[in-house]
Amino acid sequence: MEICKHGAAQWARDHGQPVLWSPADDRVASSCGLIDDERLREKKVSWLSRHDKSCGGLFGMLPLVRGMPVFLTNHTDRSEKALLRGCTGTLLDWELNEHEPHVPHDKDHFLSYLPKCIYVQFYEEDGDGKRVPANWSVGGMPPGVYCIAPNTEHWYLDAKASFSHMRIKRQQLGVAPDFARTAYSMQGFTLPAGKIDLNLSKQADPVTLYVAMSRFKKADDVLILQPFDISAFQEGVPDQPALLLEYLSCKNEDEKARLITEYEERVLEESAMKKQKMHDERSAEMKQKRASGTLDGSTPDAKKRKKGGESAGRQAANTKRAEDAAVNPRTRTCNECNEDKTRKYYSEREWNKKQRVGRACRWIHNTTKCKDCGDRKCKEDYLQWDWRHHRDDGLAVCRACLLL
Repeated sequence: MEICKHGAAQWARDHGQPVLWSPADDRVASSCGLIDDERLREKKVSWLSRHDKSCGGLFGMLPLVRGMPVFLTNHTDRSEKALLRGCTGTLLDWELNEHEPHVPHDKDHFLSYLPKCIYVQFYEEDGDGKRVPANWSVGGMPPGVYCIAPNTEHWYLDAKASFSHMRIKRQQLGVAPDFARTAYSMQGFTLPAGKIDLNLSKQADPVTLYVAMSRFKKADDVLILQPFDISAFQEGVPDQPALLLEYLSCKNEDEKARLITEYEERVLEESAMKKQKMHDERSAEMKQKRASGTLDGSTPDAKKRKKGGESAGRQAANTKRAEDAAVNPRTRTCNECNEDKTRKYYSEREWNKKQRVGRACRWIHNTTKCKDCGDRKCKEDYLQWDWRHHRDDGLAVCRACLLL
């Protein structure tokens, strides 16, 4: 979702156009329990940043740029036009709400209301494989142009609960900027060209990479973004399908337990072998760097600097910092006595406080105010009982006032 939004913003800058941001319209159900919530407006604003997959497939904030490629996020027309989820097109124009204030044409703008509709140009391939406007038309519009109105979907704030009841109705245009897709959403499509990332997470299935690479007719039509680990394609057939069939064919619980134990041991052994291989490769790399003298700290000069304690650059920086502190010593204001004092007048904890509120110098910590005369005095000026029991509550009376 975020990749598509960033792509739309970059596309607008490259073509010298502003971005028009269309906010979704979220309405809470009466059974939701949020209608009387004082923070409902603030919560609605936060919902606009939620992922579209958790909000019925509709964007919270949809960027609109004329000429931008888009794709349908939901089935729009199931007739012979076949405008189904995933179909691509070009955003031509839009029709704003009649209550929408003036929209500037020279800078990005956030709409106050959903647009009435947008106009998208759809294409099809001719006999030569070229993209041409679709041969159908709606009303008096040009061939392949379709008017898309805001779509309504329902989603739940408590979707992960055992019983969901906090239902939200969202209205938004059912399109998205076509700058990135998941391999899953592109199954069945044939693309003229594209870029793919073949780096897998630990939870991903290598079959996903096959789906991504097989979307193109020729190897020259695809660009791989960054280096990837080839071992993901050399592990053979996954064990899980065969293991499941063997597990289902077991006749008793003992066989099932034995099968699971053997599989777990095999997985642990393979994991240990991978870790050992990575350790050996890393050790060989470090050994080669030490032999060539490129490893930091292995050259004679680097060892000499390390033995001396600090590098010349750090020594120079420390010297300059000490000189600056001598000329212009750092001070911080005490919140109690309202005076600027250097570091030696504060404890480490008080000096490191980022805000002035609550900061007190050593003198404040080592004294307390007399209830009668109002002067701050140290421990020796009070009776031991007064200092111990009334130091923090303002009821301590100094020795001089007690004698009066």
